[in-house]
Amino acid sequence: MPSVDSGRQRVRLSGAHLDVAARVLEGRPVTADLAVARDELQDAGLLPGGATHPLLADLIRDLAAAQVTLDIEVAGRDGTSTHGAVLTGSRCWLSQGWVGSEESEYALIDPRLLPSAVGLVIGLHQHGEPAGAAAEVRTTLEGLDAAFAARGDIEAALDGGADLAGVAGAVRDAVAALPAGSPELGAVVAAERCAWRVTSASRAGADVVVRGLAVLDAREHGLWERVAPAEPLRDGRPAPDTEVVLVRRTPADLWRSLGALLPGGGAR
Repeated sequence: MPSVDSGRQRVRLSGAHLDVAARVLEGRPVTADLAVARDELQDAGLLPGGATHPLLADLIRDLAAAQVTLDIEVAGRDGTSTHGAVLTGSRCWLSQGWVGSEESEYALIDPRLLPSAVGLVIGLHQHGEPAGAAAEVRTTLEGLDAAFAARGDIEAALDGGADLAGVAGAVRDAVAALPAGSPELGAVVAAERCAWRVTSASRAGADVVVRGLAVLDAREHGLWERVAPAEPLRDGRPAPDTEVVLVRRTPADLWRSLGALLPGGGAR
């Protein structure tokens, strides 16, 4: 259900709720397929007197006038969640989703806090440097898919709440034995916590500049940027035999890369 917290300048909405609010704000009719979403907004006090709530109206206007947008995707064992941000002038909205939910929380934040907010969303944090770990791992897209499938098969065979860390060795061995596998790939896949991707689109006159960053977080085994195929992927999913190159990065490296996704190269 939608909700609003005006004191903290936050509102929780689905895409359908945004659609209804935009239609009401612009004086366009609300179609029958959006009737439930409209009723939910009314029940939540977000359509007072048939008008759009002021905070929600500000969000709709800023979404339409965005100069920079960030799309964030975080994939883990529990599923995939989507998040984002929009920058327009001196205003910034951060949206945070939840696995399995159609709703996101939109918060109005200081634009200077955006890099820190993105770091929080993706769970960027410091781990100890893995001893003797490779600096680069190579495979193919098909090989990477097979590695995660092998891990999934092993974990699916666990009984109830067995400790996933207890099968890390089995996962490493299984991945290393794959045609496009290796001990290094096995170690990364066994330790993987999540994979995240951040894509920015910024207006540059009549053009739109798109940048991207994709990382696999392997916890104590390091943070691995996918440098090939490089983000953003413009033509859909690459061919199965496409080479995949993962390069180990420090949190400081990724902090700088995240800043570079913003206009001014992270000088905010």
